[in-house]
Amino acid sequence: MRKVTIADIAKRAGVSVSTVSRVLNGKVEGYMRPETYDRVVKAIEELGYKPNRLAQALRGAPTRIIGFVIPDRLNPYFQELTLALERIAYTSGYGVILCSSDNSLEKERAYLELLERQRVDGIIFSTIGTQKEEINQLISHGLAVVLADEEVEGVNAPVVVSDNYLGGRQATEHLLSLGHERIACITGPLNLVSSRNRLRGYRDALRGAGLEVDERLVVESRDFSYDEGYKAAKKLLRRRLLFTAVVCANDLIALAMVRALGERGMAVPEDCSVVGFDNSYIAEITYPRLTTVAQPVKTIMRKVFSLLDEALRGEASPGVYRLKTRLVVRDSTAPPGRGKA
Repeated sequence: MRKVTIADIAKRAGVSVSTVSRVLNGKVEGYMRPETYDRVVKAIEELGYKPNRLAQALRGAPTRIIGFVIPDRLNPYFQELTLALERIAYTSGYGVILCSSDNSLEKERAYLELLERQRVDGIIFSTIGTQKEEINQLISHGLAVVLADEEVEGVNAPVVVSDNYLGGRQATEHLLSLGHERIACITGPLNLVSSRNRLRGYRDALRGAGLEVDERLVVESRDFSYDEGYKAAKKLLRRRLLFTAVVCANDLIALAMVRALGERGMAVPEDCSVVGFDNSYIAEITYPRLTTVAQPVKTIMRKVFSLLDEALRGEASPGVYRLKTRLVVRDSTAPPGRGKA
């Protein structure tokens, strides 16, 4: 017979997993109405739930520590997300354990297990894959989880992301407004919802301008690192196709594209325009300064932390919160010039 889980109780009572966890741990005063408490208790009795007393004892009092799992601590965008989170957490009396998976699914899983063993109060997770089962298991154990920057379909947790579709359109429409028609695209890994949405925005912008999408101009990078972006840029150039502009998955990949073009004697933006994504600090200090799509880093983290706080109080509900991006025009884009890639 299958063991009854906290998720089963939550479904029967029509409440969140966090609410059930509060009832089981006796943390209900000031957090829920009496009728909600009664529904949860009734569901527990009807389902014959037997709590894991050892796990409850080990969890004990709140630790005021949260875990933050990211794919790459060397990526400027995730550095800025981490800084924003640490500042918010510190002012709220929390500490942060940072775990960087180095774009490894195996390390992601190991860190999730480690953070649960360390009895953190909650986890903020930016995944490189689809860790649906692992995340839902943590939630079923009563742990507060919020996803940041990346969606995972089928996860029973709040998600905060940029509107990646909008960002993909903004980048492409900017290039179209300058007169470019042959626009290439280097995407992030297409197993990620964010990458697929940016690509969809790119395609829809071209079609909206009455242009055909040439799929030969679309190249997928294995991850968001400079090295993999450089490989993708070289792959695009080896195809020897005509294009006068490139939309890149992030600022690191945009820099790699600038390098690859330079190695072929092409100048940016005179011969080819390049647009990045993130508006990380490197976009401002590189040459030429990058035109890029800005993600609202501070707003993302404020919303993430607010949702985590709600989850800890048993009040958060699953849902995707999309925040608007904006285009930041600098020096890496211009009307089509004399050259071509």
